[in-house]
Amino acid sequence: MTPDTRRFSVDLDKLDGLAARIRGFAGFIDDQLKAIDGKAKEAEGHWTGAAATAYSDAHREWLSGAAELADGLKTLEDAVRHVHEAHTTAVSDNLKILGV
Repeated sequence: MTPDTRRFSVDLDKLDGLAARIRGFAGFIDDQLKAIDGKAKEAEGHWTGAAATAYSDAHREWLSGAAELADGLKTLEDAVRHVHEAHTTAVSDNLKILGV
């Protein structure tokens, strides 16, 4: 091994923890969005005029952005899980090759 060679390691427990944290964060965001959307719908019944229309338009745009965030978090969680599975398989395959 030369001094330029870097060691590579993967902590599978940390990957599991990261996936769980991402999933938890996504759940928290979903809960908050539902609560905010519920409050906005309550206000719609009592609020009229230009300000109400502007808020409604902004709220729809905000929900669209929040949905993109949720999709991104799901994609990230899936990627972390895929990395975990790939490294688990690689370790298993290498141990088989080595007869361990």
